[in-house]
Amino acid sequence: MPDAPEVVKVADAVVAALNAGTFSQTVAAVRAYLPQFELPEMAVLHVTVVPKSVEISGACRNAAAYDYKVDVAVQKRFQEATAAELDPLLRLVEEIADHFRLRRLPAYPAAAWIKTEHTALYAPEHMESLRQFTSVLTLTFRVIR
Repeated sequence: MPDAPEVVKVADAVVAALNAGTFSQTVAAVRAYLPQFELPEMAVLHVTVVPKSVEISGACRNAAAYDYKVDVAVQKRFQEATAAELDPLLRLVEEIADHFRLRRLPAYPAAAWIKTEHTALYAPEHMESLRQFTSVLTLTFRVIR
């Protein structure tokens, strides 16, 4: 997408990196603005990349640092809230976080990983009301321009 917003280009590059990666579970990531699906669709794993925010600061006299944040949502409905069923999902989230650590995005090499935030390991309200595992990572990539 040549004329797409930069944050969308970063999100698309995250999708490409996820889909090219090797994880303990099969990942077929997509980009969306809302990671919302109908409950029957949640029987299969969903990995959704969502553009989140942009922060601009001075990098040097002639350039600015653009910090692009994207969320990566990992969602799947479960049968029983057992460790045997949920631990592999949380492990996948950990693998995704490790996949980007200290790397540039191959599809957008100007974007360098800055940090990963995983403030809530899962959404308890989704577990209680939907019987669905939902975990969200926030990845930050910096582009100097």
